[in-house]
Amino acid sequence: MLIVPYDRKAVERSLAHRLIETGKLEEPALERVLRLQSENAERLEALLAKLGFASERDIAQALSDQLALPIATPSDYPEEPVLDGKINEAFLAKSAMLPLAETPEGLVLAMVDPLDDYARRAMEMATGKPVLPMVAVPSEYEAAYARLYRAADEKAEPV
Repeated sequence: MLIVPYDRKAVERSLAHRLIETGKLEEPALERVLRLQSENAERLEALLAKLGFASERDIAQALSDQLALPIATPSDYPEEPVLDGKINEAFLAKSAMLPLAETPEGLVLAMVDPLDDYARRAMEMATGKPVLPMVAVPSEYEAAYARLYRAADEKAEPV
């Protein structure tokens, strides 16, 4: 699977229009978010969700449709960490991504920001496998990360 780097601004514009067309976002809310975004470097999707103008699920669905990528569902997240000890947990947290499975085709990776070409390429270099990205709903990613890594840290700490 060949992944071509995306033009973030073009995808964001298209994502916003898709959300407006489907009634998931109001035009005045988009204008407000775009003004805020011009003052900082935060992603459009993150601002929309943070400010409550669109739900995480609606944003993930629009990204999925836009990029032709599947959405990672809670049942897609593994019971145990994939690549345990091979990938720095802090990098996974900072990049908001989690390996879901290793397949003959590559590494299935849930990504809150599937436009993050740097993170995708870093995972490919670290694993030697192509990345098969899936769109992650932020709250579902955070719950899975906490279950997989924070719970393991708590078990490892002496009482």
